[in-house]
Amino acid sequence: MPKKIQNFYSLIKLLCFSWLILILSHSIRKHDVYFHDLYCFGINFIPFAFCVGLLFFSFFLKNKEKKINLEISFFSFIFSFFLLECLITLYEFKNFVYSQNHRVELHEKLLGKPVDKRSKVEIINQFKENNINAFPYISPYMVINKNNDFFPVNSISNSTLIACNEGGEWVNIISDKYGFRNKNEKYNQKIDSVFIGDSYTWGSCVKDNQTIQAVFDRFNNSNSLNLGNVGNGPFLALASLKEFGISFSPKSIIYLFYDGNDFPSDLNHEKKKTNLLSYLEKDFNQNLINRIKETDNYYKKIIEETPREEEKLTILQHFKNFFSIKNFFNLSRSRHFLNSINIYTNQDFKTLTSIFKTIKETATTVNSKVYFVYLPSWNTASKTNKRFYFKVKKKIINLSKEYFETIDMTPIFSNSPDYNEFFYYKNSHYNEKGYKLVAKTIADKISSENQLNNVD
Repeated sequence: MPKKIQNFYSLIKLLCFSWLILILSHSIRKHDVYFHDLYCFGINFIPFAFCVGLLFFSFFLKNKEKKINLEISFFSFIFSFFLLECLITLYEFKNFVYSQNHRVELHEKLLGKPVDKRSKVEIINQFKENNINAFPYISPYMVINKNNDFFPVNSISNSTLIACNEGGEWVNIISDKYGFRNKNEKYNQKIDSVFIGDSYTWGSCVKDNQTIQAVFDRFNNSNSLNLGNVGNGPFLALASLKEFGISFSPKSIIYLFYDGNDFPSDLNHEKKKTNLLSYLEKDFNQNLINRIKETDNYYKKIIEETPREEEKLTILQHFKNFFSIKNFFNLSRSRHFLNSINIYTNQDFKTLTSIFKTIKETATTVNSKVYFVYLPSWNTASKTNKRFYFKVKKKIINLSKEYFETIDMTPIFSNSPDYNEFFYYKNSHYNEKGYKLVAKTIADKISSENQLNNVD
């Protein structure tokens, strides 16, 4: 074999060996991600360790033919790893591009019915033609990466906001005087309860009279407030309670906790915002309830600076958004395809405990009782994520019971004849049936407690 080819061959072996060592060391370092159970260990460690062993063993072989056969086996494994990654990447990229260019068709296929084909921009322009100044719905989560000492936890006040059309029809709301999803008339009466949480609390993507809070009020004959916002994690739920909720001294605080992303994902994202970390301090408050005009101007400026129309991307631009060289060499798509990666990592239960404790202490200052309602995602209801999420869920439920009255909706969803009837489609928000089920469960719980207290 010519020396140049031999040197090139040796370089390829060295690069492959180095890549394997990096893969193995990364897996060991991120053991909570890659070694969650024996199956994950088998997929994420054994094949790569076996290849290292092959190459290492071939180094000591004297028999040239056996050495070549062993090295051929080694390169066959390496080739197979990357071939699988390439095939999955191409397949997923094809689906990704199709989903970006055929959103309406895919939406109609998922729902099994026609959907409103208008874009959010078209809806806003039509409102403006009727002299109604409408805005795209904007929430704290959407601006959490902005570097600003001022950080609102509500939305734009007294405005028409265009939100979402997950159910096929666009949901347009008129926000209240504080930037939440309520009628202003509610503030003329005593507030019985406040609801805090994320998009499931806010009511994505149903009409005003179909949200959990609205249905709860009808069941319970009460006057409650919806202080939820899309994307709210534990810190934003706490912030909305401290800034607005306790100002109304509600009898009950209902914390709707969604297991699809509230923990650990949203919590880890929110921890990066210093303003939100400060809400763990007893007396911290931005006085947002008296800074509504400042909040409105802050959001409107961001909306003005954001392009309205989505630019149609080329295939190359799509690929840049889709492809990551780091993930490619980590074989991330293959690992996900084989269901061997635990996405529920960085579980900061210490901070979650602090938040629960602060919510409890905050509620105590106005003699409110907190109800913690655990909302299952489609993956939890279908038990798809049981292998990875079961222990996390159990810890959250046990922790919540230390501080709050806890209602776990998981068995109610999972044990129903068909849990799919509570979702628009797989991995969507709840539909009106799902929200109604949650509202009725909470109303029944509080009503039965009130009856017991009256008897006592």
